[in-house]
Amino acid sequence: MKFFFRRRGPRSTGPDEDIDRLVSSALSPLKQTPAETERQWSRLERTITRPGAVNARRPARVRIAFATASVAVAGIALLLFSLPPGGRQATSRFTTSRGEQLSVTLPDSSEVLLNHTSTLEFDPSGFRERRAVSLTGEAFFSIRKSAAPFTVATGAGSVTVTGTRFNVRVRDNRYQVGVTEGSVRTTIALPGEDTAVPLSAGQILQGIRNSPPPPVRSIEYTGYPGWTDRKLMFTSMDIRAVCEELTNTFDVEITIDDSALAL
Repeated sequence: MKFFFRRRGPRSTGPDEDIDRLVSSALSPLKQTPAETERQWSRLERTITRPGAVNARRPARVRIAFATASVAVAGIALLLFSLPPGGRQATSRFTTSRGEQLSVTLPDSSEVLLNHTSTLEFDPSGFRERRAVSLTGEAFFSIRKSAAPFTVATGAGSVTVTGTRFNVRVRDNRYQVGVTEGSVRTTIALPGEDTAVPLSAGQILQGIRNSPPPPVRSIEYTGYPGWTDRKLMFTSMDIRAVCEELTNTFDVEITIDDSALAL
């Protein structure tokens, strides 16, 4: 294959020769043409050199364009194979450690405040149409109103809303859902058949996993859930659970010397 370069002005030496060498070096991979391709060009040349043909020169520029297109196709294929399946974005995951809180803004502008030792996950692709997250630990949700329902999946069940403010806590074998604004529909996962429990502002549901949900109660104190302002309020909790919550919230070590208190 031959390459033709047109230069403006008289030919000179020095930098121009360096440029020629660089260009030739860069284009050298394109000079090798497979045998089958060469035979095809020969056939084309014999066809266009018949009497009356205007130009018998092989269109070198076209051949270079074909080679460039092949490189571009290879690059596109590499990009497609490097994307997640279906071209979708990877799952977004947020995690907190002891003594840490994290504010997360979701793709629909809803906000989530993640408490200590908790994890929030969601798929950002198509989130505005299918608003769904999974939670391990505890978080306070401020959900933007939308026609698309918002669902929080946990190990104890799920919470579905259209726009409201509520707290969800699932730790060990216990769960808690408290609503400060609007209303939610809580589904408790049970062996055999799940149970749906509606909650309105000022109501709270606390229970044990895989057990029938207890009656809904009123939130007993103002400022719920408290932990968002670094305030902890305990009701009917043993001293061991209280110390564990203090340890994780403030990242401190607490030792119970009297074993009788830990019962």
